[in-house]
Amino acid sequence: MYLPMHDAEYLNRLASRVGSFLENTFAAMHFEGPALDPAYLGRLSLMPVCTHRSHTDYFILGSFLHRIGVHNIRYAAGDNLTGLPLIGPRFLSWGAFPVSRTRAMNRTYVRTLCEQVVAMLNDGGNVIVFPEGGRSYKGNMMEIKYGLIGASIVAQWRNPEREHAFFPLTISYERLPEVRYFETLEKGRAIRKANGYLLNRIRGNMLYFGADLMACTEFILANKSRKKHGEVFIDYREPVRVSDIVDLKECYSAKARDDFSAFRRAMQVAGNHLFEEFMRLYRLLPIHICAAATGGDRSCPRAAVIDRAGTIVARARDQKRNTKSLDTLTEEQIVDKGTEQLAALRAVTSRRNTIVVRRPSIVSYHAASIAPE
Repeated sequence: MYLPMHDAEYLNRLASRVGSFLENTFAAMHFEGPALDPAYLGRLSLMPVCTHRSHTDYFILGSFLHRIGVHNIRYAAGDNLTGLPLIGPRFLSWGAFPVSRTRAMNRTYVRTLCEQVVAMLNDGGNVIVFPEGGRSYKGNMMEIKYGLIGASIVAQWRNPEREHAFFPLTISYERLPEVRYFETLEKGRAIRKANGYLLNRIRGNMLYFGADLMACTEFILANKSRKKHGEVFIDYREPVRVSDIVDLKECYSAKARDDFSAFRRAMQVAGNHLFEEFMRLYRLLPIHICAAATGGDRSCPRAAVIDRAGTIVARARDQKRNTKSLDTLTEEQIVDKGTEQLAALRAVTSRRNTIVVRRPSIVSYHAASIAPE
């Protein structure tokens, strides 16, 4: 699980290369949040917790954390990523540790994994966790999985002299690199899960891993050709100490068989807190509003989409969602920009004041970012 620490010169070179890659790939990257004190961050045992929509999240988070002075970074990555040829070993060398997607519901496995994360935190590591448990293939904010965030709670209990904290972040993409391949990936995942012949499982694996490989290849080629992937928005809050979210003494169950079981209620409290933070932080973009405003119709008059968009934006503001990218736009501008963003993904076409849905799965993916009524 543990890797030799890279020297500062190597990390600076790596961060510079990753930063240049991202700048050449995305039209713009926006970071919004409070000023952060590197000295204070250095005193914390930090667990950055982030929404998860893309494998690109790893690069964006790693680059940003390095820039603000957070070092000794480890991060949980699904074995569907670490198992990829060429890419997987590179991720492992950069501090990733694999998480088995198929054993994620096995309590013994999760407990063992969490113990390893506790050891990383107490050894001076800052561990990035995506507490939704994986990428959201449907576009919605998924329920928080308590397992890995519980490691920070247990580490705080066992090491009370050091402050442990969660660092909430969200990443919102105008053009998500993988979104056009999620349908294929989901198909492969379903085939892998189904009981069947070896050839069927092989076919499922080819679709499942192949979808990510195709998306990754397209993403890298776009970088080489200077084809921009739209804008990216990273919103964050100040780190929040574990002790400010939960009262560890009150939540501890002395009759439990181990520390992870003892803090089950504390994990639920922390998970609920982080889910609410994600919902408030995650930036809604014109593409989300326009997708939701189509109402699931295959063909919709532009005027009707504009009318629905106004209602959706008003509801989002009432729910205290992050509408910063919408607040300076009129309803017509939101729909026009959202249509343009969806068209760039070949999800819709627009002609004669009518928006026609070509890829319903992509439209529904972006619509799912809007909280239900």
